[in-house]
Amino acid sequence: MRISGIRAGLPLGPAGLTAVALAAGPAMASSTVAVPCSTSALGDEGGAIYNESTALVKYSTFSYNQSSSSSEYGGALANASFLAVAGSSLKGNSAPYGGAVYNEATLSLSGDSLSGNTAQYGAGLYTEDLATISTTTFQQNTASSAGGGIYNGTSDGVNLTASQVTYNHAPAGEGGGIYNEGDVVLGSTTVRFNAANNCSPALSVTGCTG
Repeated sequence: MRISGIRAGLPLGPAGLTAVALAAGPAMASSTVAVPCSTSALGDEGGAIYNESTALVKYSTFSYNQSSSSSEYGGALANASFLAVAGSSLKGNSAPYGGAVYNEATLSLSGDSLSGNTAQYGAGLYTEDLATISTTTFQQNTASSAGGGIYNGTSDGVNLTASQVTYNHAPAGEGGGIYNEGDVVLGSTTVRFNAANNCSPALSVTGCTG
């Protein structure tokens, strides 16, 4: 599946279809997203997908999507329930909060690549709830304020395993790699070559220096 150049709430394709909206209900107990359109308007969250059910996205590409206003969330994906993304690429997406992904529930990223995304806060990922991340790369994402790679705003935690957070930027702010307001755990994960620093505030992420 490839979803590219979509802005939340704006038409995609014929008949005024918009980006995917996954709503709670018996038919959506477990979903694999396969089609980049729905008859539901999304409003201001999730340039490509807004999830409020249980969803699995696999082997997909999300590029150059945007949230629909200057104050909203998730350039490509916004999650309000349980979302698992595996083997996917998220590139060049933008939103004020969470250039690629915004999470306010439970998120799993596995084998994904998040690159070249932009935001004010959390260009790769902005999370306010539990995020479990493995074998995933955050590279060359740029946040104008904080969290070039990841912005963690929760004590529920971000757990990174066998992942890389490299060459991300927060040129006018803090946390070029990771900005942490809660609990971030690194396991066999590289956080290096980010600017202006790798992790902020200083000493907020065990095992991250500079």
